[in-house]
Amino acid sequence: MRQAQGGGRAAGTTAASGLGGAGPVHAPGAVARLAEHTVLHQIVRDHLATFLRAAADRTGGNGLPAFIEREFRDFITCGVWARGFASTDP
Repeated sequence: MRQAQGGGRAAGTTAASGLGGAGPVHAPGAVARLAEHTVLHQIVRDHLATFLRAAADRTGGNGLPAFIEREFRDFITCGVWARGFASTDP
């Protein structure tokens, strides 16, 4: 991690969390994207079942570790309002 002069913290972080404070730090002119509209999200969503089946076939039916499959499934449902949301307000 790069050290900022004077404070010892990395550039773009805040003292409150040490990891960027209330939200992500974007470069000037950067636009935040919704995950479900990215190419990566579309590829994972469209091919996850095939990928999991191929992994199971190649491992004698074991497939991927459960935590990896869960991460993929959580990724493709992240931001879907029908699944609810988490509030960050105290």
